[in-house]
Amino acid sequence: KLSEKYFEYSNSRPHTREHQTAMLENHFPFMDHRADRISKTIVMEWYLDLTAKDLQPSTKNLILKVVKAIFKYGHDFYDMPNPAVGLKRFKEPKKEMVTWDPDEFRRVSECVELETYRLFFMFLYWTGCRKGEAQGLQYTDFSDDTVYIHQQWTQRHKLEPLKNDPSIRRLKLADTLRDEIRPLLERCDPDRPFVFGGVKPLSASTIKWQFDHATQAAGVKVITV
Repeated sequence: KLSEKYFEYSNSRPHTREHQTAMLENHFPFMDHRADRISKTIVMEWYLDLTAKDLQPSTKNLILKVVKAIFKYGHDFYDMPNPAVGLKRFKEPKKEMVTWDPDEFRRVSECVELETYRLFFMFLYWTGCRKGEAQGLQYTDFSDDTVYIHQQWTQRHKLEPLKNDPSIRRLKLADTLRDEIRPLLERCDPDRPFVFGGVKPLSASTIKWQFDHATQAAGVKVITV
């Protein structure tokens, strides 16, 4: 299959490949057709059907992105016609990012029951790191007043590299934040390497519960972690 050759070429992660394959099987009804016999007319009719489906624009765009990438791969490496070349992305509504100001965060922080979770949220707030990046931090990632962000704890309950090189970065920590998390660093060792957790990182479900509970107790607007 052309799709299988594309996934091998793109070196997709196994779970990404599984997700995209399932997505194509559900929404692109030509997986068993010869790629060189799929015409622009067929693809355009499929595109119009996809337009009418009750899916989020972001989901439609992900499906479209994979379909276009497969046909482009066939065109670039096997001289096949590219029937998807002119298809345009679906418009996505702009989402306003809702955040807390420092006073709101202070009120929430005071309502977090467990110290490790309070420090976890403090680290997220003042560094801008993603939840998985902070979950995956080990004591060896810290040096003096900096932290090296290069991996993440995923929903598959394992450490994985960040998706792209620009995401890898070294951040300078404010003195206050560095002093706050120092006790967590001092208790770490090779058997308990995770700064926010120990043997394993803090669980995503408990993070969400602590976050939601503190948000409600503080009486501030609801935002995502």
